[in-house]
Amino acid sequence: MASARALADSSGRRLPAGTDVWLGRLGPAPPPPDLAARFPPLPEEEEREALAASGRLHELPMLRGWLADEEVLKALAGRLDEIAVSPLYIDERQRAEQAVGAVAETVERWLDEPRRSRLAARLFAVAAQLQRAGDADPARWAAAAARALAAGTPAARIPFARLLVEKAFPAPSPSAAPADEKGGALIVGPR
Repeated sequence: MASARALADSSGRRLPAGTDVWLGRLGPAPPPPDLAARFPPLPEEEEREALAASGRLHELPMLRGWLADEEVLKALAGRLDEIAVSPLYIDERQRAEQAVGAVAETVERWLDEPRRSRLAARLFAVAAQLQRAGDADPARWAAAAARALAAGTPAARIPFARLLVEKAFPAPSPSAAPADEKGGALIVGPR
């Protein structure tokens, strides 16, 4: 509760009426546990493997809905629309390359230091929950992604972080053929 209150205060959001009275009745809160200390780095090879598998966390029901902020995704959608219709690109391969680059740039820009810190803390909490549930591998993946975010690892090397944006805009790889009408990517050039 103390952590949530501090986060609300730092964001400038108003708390519901009566919150201060209710929190006052609870009395002073002990400091929250340091979850990062519960999940020290794994041996180098295991850490690399856990980080590489971190994208699979998005398959878990509890994390499927995790996405980057709406305004970031809207801005990227506009950029992808521009790429899709721009006469600057002569073929679908160039359009796909530009779209992939735009998504990568967006992820890197969006993950500033405050977001990295919040996301790392949330992933450590997810790791603790998964560990309590007996899901050891996903807990290791979440902790590895949290450590990478906290350490400032580029987003391009953190699959979980990249997918916070990428999964909103599934795109063909630069070498892929254009998507067909049977359900390819959302990024489709004009016909």
